[in-house]
Amino acid sequence: MKIYIKQKGRKYFIHQNQETPPIITGYWEYDKDDGLRALFYDHNGKEILKVSIGKCPWIGGPTSYLIHLINENNIIEVELKNRWKSHYKFKADHIDYDFYEHFGHKKSLFKGESQVAKFDKAIYNWGERDSGYAIFNSDEKVELILGLWIMKDMGEWNEGDVSADFGNINFLAKEWNNYWTPKR
Repeated sequence: MKIYIKQKGRKYFIHQNQETPPIITGYWEYDKDDGLRALFYDHNGKEILKVSIGKCPWIGGPTSYLIHLINENNIIEVELKNRWKSHYKFKADHIDYDFYEHFGHKKSLFKGESQVAKFDKAIYNWGERDSGYAIFNSDEKVELILGLWIMKDMGEWNEGDVSADFGNINFLAKEWNNYWTPKR
């Protein structure tokens, strides 16, 4: 499955293909209780997802994020395991996952040793618009995939006519697999 994520300012629009109306919409904001968070709604306006920062020490940025799958009343804590290699771990449905950032905006998700998703985002953007995509196995939850994409994007937007964001330049814990394709 593939979803396209389009951002304009603080708002997000998630599409199944680039020409159809959004299937999910959302936005990020600063909340006095949660701090930085993102909220998402299905096409009927029902809240389905909330992403927020879990632990954030004074120096170094977030060490965990919370992905609240509202329809399941399930909160998943995504914990940073290695800042220098941009490696995160979490459990969902009693299964271990690993989430990796690669050079640029590329990211990948593994369930055990098997890759189940890959993500990317445009480097150059026009105006306040960002765009990216996530490709994932059909048995993965759209809300979880979207939550992972958003946790590393919320709080950012482009200003000006043209912007360039080159993304991650850290060391790598795992190489990007450009040839991976999802299971249907």
